[in-house]
Amino acid sequence: MAKLDAAAAELRAAGGDVHVARVVSTDPADVEKHFCSVVDQTGGEDISFNLIGLSDVQGHPLTAVALDDYMRPSAASSCLSAAARSPAS
Repeated sequence: MAKLDAAAAELRAAGGDVHVARVVSTDPADVEKHFCSVVDQTGGEDISFNLIGLSDVQGHPLTAVALDDYMRPSAASSCLSAAARSPAS
């Protein structure tokens, strides 16, 4: 988090409004807690999330994408990350 905090401080010094948080994207309760915190602090949400594969749904407004289609890239990425961290058999 130190690098993120440093980058945030630099952006704030340049006039930006920056918030840094650690959120476990595979934990729905953690995501919900963070989302509610953001809404409480800002009065709303404006989110952009960029993680997509070639076979994933593209070209539609985020609000028109089914939840399963939205979650698929994140779930696949989490599985790949976990597999990469696992010791070799």
